[in-house]
Amino acid sequence: MNSFWDALTTSVTLEPPRFTRTTALTQQLPILDGLSVNTRIRNSRPPSKMNQSSSLTPPTPSSPNIPSSDSSDSETGAYIHTYIRPNHQSSMSTLATVEPTSAKAPVLTEGDISPAVMMDFENAALDFFISKSVPSKKQVTMIILGIKDLRIRNWISADCARLVDLPFVDFMKEMRANYLHQDWEDQIRNQILTSTLTSSKTSFWNWSQKLLKLNCLLRGTPSIFDDATIRNH
Repeated sequence: MNSFWDALTTSVTLEPPRFTRTTALTQQLPILDGLSVNTRIRNSRPPSKMNQSSSLTPPTPSSPNIPSSDSSDSETGAYIHTYIRPNHQSSMSTLATVEPTSAKAPVLTEGDISPAVMMDFENAALDFFISKSVPSKKQVTMIILGIKDLRIRNWISADCARLVDLPFVDFMKEMRANYLHQDWEDQIRNQILTSTLTSSKTSFWNWSQKLLKLNCLLRGTPSIFDDATIRNH
């Protein structure tokens, strides 16, 4: 009988229950010194500074005009295109400028053209013709490449076959007639006739040079003053 119980005790060994720190905390049992810890703590590494700062910073609400990250490529492209679309109306209110260069045709930027800018463009074009030895029959063809104003380019495109055959002088006459103010000649003549040395409050040399410059704006028109009229002014 004793041998039977000895064999039964030997074959079946009962192990005492093992408590872990997690079990003790769950069951609200006192934690004793020497309690074995069999559980594995995940993410034991302390949070980085980036995670701490991001956890303390509230999320910034997204703007309704900015596409979300899950938007399709086509939607994002449409938004960007709308955002960078230039405002032609505001750009057309600025004055045009001339970028002269002897290596290629001078550039006439987009904007309103004043008589002084028109003269600068004509002088830069003449310098370009001389520098590159452009024959008279190809002068208009070469110069229209530098005109960036859409209104003038549309005018050239609509009547290109006729305009490219014009002499450059006649081409400039039509440009002045189409894109300068209707009474620009009268305004220039009035500035010359009403100008006096006393009102200018400058030296005679500076005043006379101003009159000559204004008269040069009338070059190629019947409104230009001859030298005798300028001297007797």
